[in-house]
Amino acid sequence: MQIKTIFWHQLIAIGYGLVDNKENLRKREAFFAYKFMLFVLKDSFFIKFYQKDGIYFCIFKKEKKIIKALWCNNEEKKIALQEKEIAFDMVGNRIFLQEIAINDKVTYIENTN
Repeated sequence: MQIKTIFWHQLIAIGYGLVDNKENLRKREAFFAYKFMLFVLKDSFFIKFYQKDGIYFCIFKKEKKIIKALWCNNEEKKIALQEKEIAFDMVGNRIFLQEIAINDKVTYIENTN
């Protein structure tokens, strides 16, 4: 299944939304997470969703790459990256560890084949 369009409900709002307008316009962490999600998943195809050992997985295919979006609820789990996998936090910072923490903030893992 290909996702064609994504809409964000509240773009600008005090305390939530992508941009906070309490004093001046300030991009919140959610803005950067949304921006990176669109970058990573653009032109991808949704393959499947599943849960294993308390970790939620959304699997996508983009060209020849497999992209995994992982998260947990109310806990932290550790997983080891496989050979030829790279990981990014929800705003696009590369994670340079072999064992990474999965928590309530999405982590993206993609293969580099």
